[in-house]
Amino acid sequence: MSDLCIAQETVVVPQIRPKIETAVQQTEPKKPKRIYQSACPALMKGEIEAKILPPIIDDECGERSPLALKSILSIKPVRLSSTVKTNCRVASAMVEWVKKLNAAAEVAYDSSVSVILSGNGYQCRRRNNLPDGKISEHGFANAIDIMGFKLKNGDDILIKRDWDNDPEAPTVSGLFLRTVHKAACNTFTTVLGPESNQFHSDHFHFDLGCHGKTCTYLLCE
Repeated sequence: MSDLCIAQETVVVPQIRPKIETAVQQTEPKKPKRIYQSACPALMKGEIEAKILPPIIDDECGERSPLALKSILSIKPVRLSSTVKTNCRVASAMVEWVKKLNAAAEVAYDSSVSVILSGNGYQCRRRNNLPDGKISEHGFANAIDIMGFKLKNGDDILIKRDWDNDPEAPTVSGLFLRTVHKAACNTFTTVLGPESNQFHSDHFHFDLGCHGKTCTYLLCE
């Protein structure tokens, strides 16, 4: 009897690897940091006409509670020729200064001021528009520039045209401008005019910046 050879077939069983699930962590988008804005008493009391604006965040510049200032509603309302983006402190200081402005106009011209020819308010830049140096108070909405005034009697006064370089023999307009410039020095911490430097030859610059270690030094030029 011949031997019977039985071939055994090797069955290859595929290896089943456990399925590895990659955990995908879903991250929620970051919520923007909440910024609390301050109310402006001058606006609440109806001393100014202004609109509350969203916070300004602009590189090194910014202001938490800016306003779009349109008019000063003191004893006699005075409109700004263009809306100025500024802060509550400057707007409130303008209320006090406009009272002195109108008083001086009544004496000089027997007429009140109807329009302030406004220049820059908020503007992110360095002082005097130079390429380096400290950030201007304009960059913190803490300043306002003024080019001149329109009176209710139709006259206008322009700082560039009417500022007198000779205080010993002033014109009516020259004396008026010097009077309101000096009055601003009792309200703002910085007052710059045509005699301060070449950068302010055609306008007044008012701000409430800090001068000195105790912020009590005033700059009036």
